[in-house]
Amino acid sequence: MSERLDRIEADLEKTQSIANSNARAIEAMLQQMVMDQEERNAVLEVIAKQQKQLDRHQRILKGLQTENRRILDLLINNQTEMDDEE
Repeated sequence: MSERLDRIEADLEKTQSIANSNARAIEAMLQQMVMDQEERNAVLEVIAKQQKQLDRHQRILKGLQTENRRILDLLINNQTEMDDEE
């Protein structure tokens, strides 16, 4: 009977040790998940800022293209008028 109780006690200690080990592993995994989420959020924030900058640059480029077309039209029309006068 005593041997059986000793075996049960040893099994219980082993089970408790495994449970404690699992709890530590789960805690470490949860901490890693939190850190990963924070890192993902930081990356997404950077991406969002870069996208805003890209959108701004695209608007500027479109404005410059429009202005270039306007200037070219003026130059072409001016050249045509000068050719007509000659």
